[in-house]
Amino acid sequence: MRFQKAASLARVRAGASVLDIGCRDGGLRAFLPAGISYQGMDIAEQFAADNIIIRDVAEGIPFP
Repeated sequence: MRFQKAASLARVRAGASVLDIGCRDGGLRAFLPAGISYQGMDIAEQFAADNIIIRDVAEGIPFP
């Protein structure tokens, strides 16, 4: 329910890019429309994956 509400509030359209800070396991991705470029970022190493980078936000966000 939390992800469905977040995705609808963001009004994400196909072709958009989403940076999910504090993504944990990237669960939000399943609720975004097809055609979205998804990148997750979390501090906990156990959530590392192809589309999830591990980084402390205090060190900055490595995206423009």
